[in-house]
Amino acid sequence: MIPDEPLATSAQLGALVRALRDHLKMVVIDLEPGDNAQVIFETLNHRGSRLLAADLVMNFVFQIAQAQRADMTTLYRKHWRSLDNDVWRQPVAQGRFYRPRIDVFLNHWLTMTLLREVQADRVFIDFRDYVRRVPPPIGQLLTTLAADAEVYASLDKFPDNSVEGRFHYRVIRALDSNVISPFLLWVLRCDTDRLPGDQRTKALTPWRAGWCAGRCAG
Repeated sequence: MIPDEPLATSAQLGALVRALRDHLKMVVIDLEPGDNAQVIFETLNHRGSRLLAADLVMNFVFQIAQAQRADMTTLYRKHWRSLDNDVWRQPVAQGRFYRPRIDVFLNHWLTMTLLREVQADRVFIDFRDYVRRVPPPIGQLLTTLAADAEVYASLDKFPDNSVEGRFHYRVIRALDSNVISPFLLWVLRCDTDRLPGDQRTKALTPWRAGWCAGRCAG
């Protein structure tokens, strides 16, 4: 039996009204001139609803940008907006766990940058400590992050018959060896002045990769 369409529509509208009236909650915070939006965000959310490590990283970076009187709107549009979407928030496998893609990238990026293992639950803390210890210009930091994120996003796009594609499939996917991902990210982000093409090919030949990873880290 086909339900009467006007009645069905009325029931759906009624359910929507009840959901908006009874379950939707909104918080509006009016900021005064001089209020620090990033500090307020961290205070409200850091111990409240669960945030991604990337959310805390973004807030921290733009808190610094505000302190440096940088153009935060331009910085966001130029560098961070491409990372602030559902694609980067999709869960991806990291060992036996699933974590948002953006958090996995930041984990690999920090490991590559700090040349040491970074625990998944310490991504924000280690990022914050790194920036505080060696504070780079905020625009430069965001430029580097965005460029490296673009490289990371390209890992699945290399042809299967390419050196990069074969390495990614055999070592990262088939062996499920994400521990090598920071090394692969480093190799792919290097320009030809630092890593000529023939050396890149050697680095991505699986039996040489362990040797090259040691040399690169040193």
